Amino acid sequence: MHVKQLSERLRFIALNTPRNTTVADIGTDHAQLPVALALDGLINKAVASDVNGGPFQNALRNVSNHQLTERIEVRHGNGLTTLKESDEVDVITIAGMGGGLICDILTKGKQHLFNAKTLILQANVAAELVRSWLSNHGFTIQNETMIQEGEHFYEVIVAVKSDDIADPYDGGNKSLAMRFGPLLMKEQSDAFMQKWHNEYAHLQRIKEQIAIANYQDLNSNEAYVRIQKQIDQIEEVIPNVNYSARGH
Repeated sequence: MHVKQLSERLRFIALNTPRNTTVADIGTDHAQLPVALALDGLINKAVASDVNGGPFQNALRNVSNHQLTERIEVRHGNGLTTLKESDEVDVITIAGMGGGLICDILTKGKQHLFNAKTLILQANVAAELVRSWLSNHGFTIQNETMIQEGEHFYEVIVAVKSDDIADPYDGGNKSLAMRFGPLLMKEQSDAFMQKWHNEYAHLQRIKEQIAIANYQDLNSNEAYVRIQKQIDQIEEVIPNVNYSARGH
């Protein structure tokens, strides 16, 4: 499997992986990403690890079938604990998990980050938790994208440890940018717009249901107030979302 054959999510990760580096792919499953990077000559070597026995065996088989055992080492273990300082890993990729789990892996294995300068993280949900972790640990977002696959939306974040990258949160509402993505907010791609239009309509339905059930004093209803705040945030980021959602 080559990079062009990967899913859109993994292809974005591959294309944003610095060239001629050592990559650690955590939660590698079939090791599709490191295999594609190695086959296309884009990286020097890789560590592919997974905590689950089935995916670990799948990765071993895939690496062996492509005769890449000299360049990709497959390891069975939990998160970043599979890494050693002697690996000299430059890039760490974690894809296909919730934002909370990604943060948990990074926090528990923080001492195993060693000298890794680039983190490429794809959160299925709760990407705002990932952005918060990165901001609190000295990583700056260099690139991010929203990818739609069917009815699902996925965010991929590329972050680097560098003083040469401008802080994407400068001059804006940081809490808002944490939720929506500082670069995604500026780009407002089709996938980004679709996700938040869908979310807006969903929140409006919940709000209406709460209003019907608790019509007397909505301002003291915590759920109603919380939902309204989320709606207000979407309207701030996408000013015409109210009109668009009604038209939709």
